[in-house]
Amino acid sequence: LITNIVQIDNRVTKTEAESNAASKDLQSIKTKVAINYRVNYESSASIYQNVGQNFNNVIVNPAIHECVKAIAAKYNAEQLITNRTVVSGEMEQEISQKIKPYGLTVEDLNI
Repeated sequence: LITNIVQIDNRVTKTEAESNAASKDLQSIKTKVAINYRVNYESSASIYQNVGQNFNNVIVNPAIHECVKAIAAKYNAEQLITNRTVVSGEMEQEISQKIKPYGLTVEDLNI
């Protein structure tokens, strides 16, 4: 029995998160990550049933923080700056893997 209809936006959504991490050489790293993501159309109902409409705070932001810490720990502070493109690519791949099972797709990531 359907009692109400909730619309889930399937357009690209932008979210930003500031994250603190430690580099391989134990330097404190503070970064701001912006990602564009979307809810896969076929996953809209499942996301709403399991998470609700607050999936940005429940799924996306925790994935960003976790991945920033994991990737930052692989590089020293200088490498994080000089290999920014590589680091960004790794973060995008890791975040994509974390949120894909929920029916979310990363379109772009910027650090």
